[in-house]
Amino acid sequence: MKQLSLVAAICAVALAELVSTASAAPVKLIYTGNAFTSLFFQPGSTLPADVYTTADSVTGSIDLLEPLGPNLTGVFVNPVSFVFSDGVNTITNADATSASFQFWTDSSGQIVNWAVNVFDISPGVFRQTVQTLNLPGAAGIDGGSSYRCLPELPCVDASGSLISEPFLFVQSGRNDGSPGTWTAVNTVPFSFRGFFSPVANDPAVNRVKAGAGVPVKFSLGGDRGLDIFQLGFPESQPVACDSFAILASVESTVSARQSELTYEAAADQYTYVWKTNKSWAGTCQQLVLRLADGSFHIANFQFDR
Repeated sequence: MKQLSLVAAICAVALAELVSTASAAPVKLIYTGNAFTSLFFQPGSTLPADVYTTADSVTGSIDLLEPLGPNLTGVFVNPVSFVFSDGVNTITNADATSASFQFWTDSSGQIVNWAVNVFDISPGVFRQTVQTLNLPGAAGIDGGSSYRCLPELPCVDASGSLISEPFLFVQSGRNDGSPGTWTAVNTVPFSFRGFFSPVANDPAVNRVKAGAGVPVKFSLGGDRGLDIFQLGFPESQPVACDSFAILASVESTVSARQSELTYEAAADQYTYVWKTNKSWAGTCQQLVLRLADGSFHIANFQFDR
C-alpha cells in the first residue's frame, strides 16, 4: 500500500521555523519534498501493486535532543528516532540497516544544505533506499528506489551490495533540482502563561482603536528564543462581534509601524506588538498565536474608530 498515512501524519504536523539555539529543548526536524519528476521501471519487470508516480515525494522527520547549532559545515547528527518515506517505502530507525544525516546551517541555525540517506536491506531479498540531497554547490536530489530479487537468484550479498541480475522488479522515483524544505517543532510543550495586562483573555473581547499597536504579553517559562511561532502565525481572522459577551478596554497601546516580537529576561516576558489595521474599525478580529510546540492561544478584539 502507498504510505499515505505517513504522509498525512507528517503534513498534519504544523510547519514551524527552526527553533532558536537559545532553547535547548528537543526538536523534531520535518522534511517535505517536492513531487517526483522522473520515474524509472526496469524493462520487462512485472509491475507490483505499488509503483512510483509523480504524486509521490520524499517526506520524513528526525528527532534530536537539541536544535542544530549555527554555522554547521557538513556535521553528522545521530537522531533519537527517524522515519522517511518515498511514497512506496517507509523506513524507520527500527528497520533501517543503515542511515546517515548530515547538515549545513547558517548563522541563525537554519538548514541550508543536507545529505540524508536511509537504507533497508535484506540480503538476497530486497533493497530499499530513500534519500534527499542538497549539497553545497550542487543541484538538489530527492529519490527513492526499490529492488525486488528472485528468491532463487539473490541479487544482494550479505553487505547489501548488488551482485547479479535479473531482478524481479526495479523501480525508482526522483526529483532533480527542486529541493524540499526543513521545518522544526519544539517537542517539549512551552509553559505558557498569559495573556497579561493590558490584554484580557478569552472569552473577553478587548476594545481598542483601529490602527493602534497592541502589546500582547505572555510567558513561556523561560527564554525560548524568538522563533517561537509556527510558520504563518500570529494571524488574525474576522469574527462576528455579537459572539462576544464580555467587554474589556485596552487601556495601553503603543505606536508601531509593524508587528514585532521581543523578550525581556528580567520579567521573563514576551511582548508581541500587534500592529492593527485602521480598516478594521467597526469590526471584530480574533488574534491567533500558534506556538512551535503546536499549542493555540487566542485573544478577541473589537475595533473602534
